[in-house]
Amino acid sequence: MAMLLSFLLIIFLPFLLSLITKKIKDSKHNLPPGPKKLPIIGNLHQLQGMLHRYLHDLAKKHGPVMHLRLGFVPMVIISSKEAAEEALKTHDHECCTRPNTVAARVFSRDNKNIGLGA
Repeated sequence: MAMLLSFLLIIFLPFLLSLITKKIKDSKHNLPPGPKKLPIIGNLHQLQGMLHRYLHDLAKKHGPVMHLRLGFVPMVIISSKEAAEEALKTHDHECCTRPNTVAARVFSRDNKNIGLGA
């Protein structure tokens, strides 16, 4: 029985690992370019000095739309007028939605308030 179990493990383990790595690689294809990140802190170690100058240098290097990770929070930085217009006019529903939380529903009377409403 132990030999059969180890044989099945040897057969299926590479298959499972290939599926997991494929999903990780596929999810990274939809992100815009950005600087290299560290595993836990992301790009926080690179934010030093004047932030606006650092972001300007990154925009020159990676383009007007770039991906940064600040800790565990992924961020897409848009630094050109044309890219901002496209994101806010044509893709506004995907970019500008807020999560529907219990606190927002309670304080804004089922999201009917102008300040917290969706």
